Amino acid sequence: MRETRKNTHRRLFRWQLSMAILIAALSVTGLISCESITHKYKMYKALQLLDPRIYSEEQKVDGARVMVKSCMNVKSGEKVLLIVQNDEKRKILGKYMEAEVRKLGAIPTVVMVEPDEMMSEPPKRAYDEMMKNDVILAALGLNQIQIFAHTKARNVATDEKKARLGLVNTFVPGVTHEDIMKIRERTAKVAHVLENGKVAHITGPQTDLTFGVGRKCEQLRASMWEPGEWGAVPLYAETALAPVEGTANGQYLVNGFFEYVGLVMDPFLLIIKDGRVVEVRGGGREAQKVRDIIAAADTHGTNIGELGVATNHIKIFDGFSGTIIDKMILGTIHIAIGKNTTFEGGKVYSNIHHDGVSGGMTLKVDNTTIIQDGKFMLD
Repeated sequence: MRETRKNTHRRLFRWQLSMAILIAALSVTGLISCESITHKYKMYKALQLLDPRIYSEEQKVDGARVMVKSCMNVKSGEKVLLIVQNDEKRKILGKYMEAEVRKLGAIPTVVMVEPDEMMSEPPKRAYDEMMKNDVILAALGLNQIQIFAHTKARNVATDEKKARLGLVNTFVPGVTHEDIMKIRERTAKVAHVLENGKVAHITGPQTDLTFGVGRKCEQLRASMWEPGEWGAVPLYAETALAPVEGTANGQYLVNGFFEYVGLVMDPFLLIIKDGRVVEVRGGGREAQKVRDIIAAADTHGTNIGELGVATNHIKIFDGFSGTIIDKMILGTIHIAIGKNTTFEGGKVYSNIHHDGVSGGMTLKVDNTTIIQDGKFMLD
């Protein structure tokens, strides 16, 4: 009997010990995966905010009016092309924007496209219409917007045919005409500094990078009023240019977002020499994904192809979201790898163009500070 009790006590002790180990393991696993859960939640909230179906009728009408009238300055008699991705969300955008175009007395044409058709150059039916319209509004998904922005078709439509082009992903209720004007003014200020400067210097956490500037900027200022202006509306705003080829040297910490990778939970370094990324330094998942992207790209995938300075003051959510919307957050900058031929003066073509967004940096051009420790300084 005594031996039986001992065996029972031993079995109970082993069971309790096993449970303690299991609970400890689960707790550690929970802590390790906490960031991943937070990331997924933030992505879920971001996607909710980007869904046009959540808005009221009044919000949809007001949102469409700001985009068509304030952002695109559509006038009576103008020919307006609406490229609409064939899904429920983008159809809603297309419907309300078309109604506003008609209210202004302009002439709309709608071309429906499938999502996969816009993951490279747009299909011929869309391209043909782009060549003969005064204004182009493209209601697309976030990935499609980023790709379409850097296509030859977009270049020809805006640079040669001088169409005004707006890229649309959702409504943003509450944005006013005055907001659009403030963004427009700020974007022009940054362009003036970059175009008239010689050397840009980025410093910050683990970052010290210099390169030549002084080229004409793309001003994505959420308002396309002049022939050839283009960008995302109503809030996507940045001033961007192609750094002078071969001049970038130093290192840059990516701590916010990287295209086709997502939210950066484990920041990594781009080691840059003579205008090229020579090493992606970091042991995390995101760093490895960037290494894989570069390995799969052509020989110019390591080129430093862009400096972008965000100029939008309206926050949709706190912190980084893990989407390309992170590129518009005032006080952030981004450096792109790959193609720069969509910028004036750019000479390097690549089959990729991916941005790495960072916060908390300082950006100086010659003796002018544009951003100081993540705070925009030119307002």
